[in-house]
Amino acid sequence: MYGVLIADDEPLMRASLKVMISKVEGFEVLYSVGSGEQAVEICKNNKIDIVFMDIMMPGESGIESSKKIYTINPSTTIFIVSSYNSFDFAIEALKTKVKEYISKPVSFSQIEKLLSNYKDENQNVKSEIEGNKYDSLLLIIKEKITKKCIMKFLR
Repeated sequence: MYGVLIADDEPLMRASLKVMISKVEGFEVLYSVGSGEQAVEICKNNKIDIVFMDIMMPGESGIESSKKIYTINPSTTIFIVSSYNSFDFAIEALKTKVKEYISKPVSFSQIEKLLSNYKDENQNVKSEIEGNKYDSLLLIIKEKITKKCIMKFLR
């Protein structure tokens, strides 16, 4: 199960994102907050896989908060959500290594596609890691069996 954090100053947007994300298997909205500062604090103290971050919020912007979150945990995936169709905002967001810049209003099909792609990318990485662990375990077992055979032969 992948843990999701939603950071948006609009309560209706937070609620609608939560409903959409909850419909996609394998994802759970763990936190829903109204500011970038709260999002950063949550990421300091919890393992968050994905953040949906509004770009313009009172206080710290979504871009500033994203930079801080990446400093805390570079493996967190951040999707910037914005009602501003500004090319400058999009460029700035992509410079901070956010995964995607999504324009409001957001549709379920957009969310489903983003999360499905995320799951596919992370399953491949997970399978690779598990495969490497399996190969390492096999090597260790082979070495132990070989040592036992040599010890029996030498007796």
